Amino acid sequence: MESIAERYATALHGIAKEEKRTDQYLEAVSFLLRTFREFPDFYAVLTSEFIRREDRHRIIDKVFKQFDMPLLINFIDLLIDRHRLRDIKEIAKKFRYLVNADKGIEEGIAFSSQPLTDDELIKLKQALSTVRAHQVELTNRLEPNLIGGVKVTIGDEVYDGSVSHQINELLLKLRKGKAE
Repeated sequence: MESIAERYATALHGIAKEEKRTDQYLEAVSFLLRTFREFPDFYAVLTSEFIRREDRHRIIDKVFKQFDMPLLINFIDLLIDRHRLRDIKEIAKKFRYLVNADKGIEEGIAFSSQPLTDDELIKLKQALSTVRAHQVELTNRLEPNLIGGVKVTIGDEVYDGSVSHQINELLLKLRKGKAE
């Protein structure tokens, strides 16, 4: 069953495709998420029921005027009206997935014990893009339980280059050697 975020993301994707501006919509939605992250009070104002709806609409109009996307402004206003702006992070994630799927880009998560450098992330993307025969975009997520190395998930597939996985593989080989 489709989630609410998926329904809104699909609607936004349809609007962006119809206008042939999916990249610009993606950029504007990413801008909104960055703004919410950097200015949590801004998010609080836009999601507050104590602030008149019309005032919240005016704020969105001013902030998004620079993008020249009246349908995106209407979409965000609709989220405000339906008390769904709180779902914007999940909507944006699903929207980005749809845009990337149109381009043949696969998304994945690279888990590591330490943040990967930009160079490491680029090399990892290139290697996985070659293996998968599709462009791969990765998000680095810290996983403190990893001893070292990297574990990548793309869809249902897992590429495990973590130290703990390598140790487990070595133990399995040693056990098989003793059993034979």
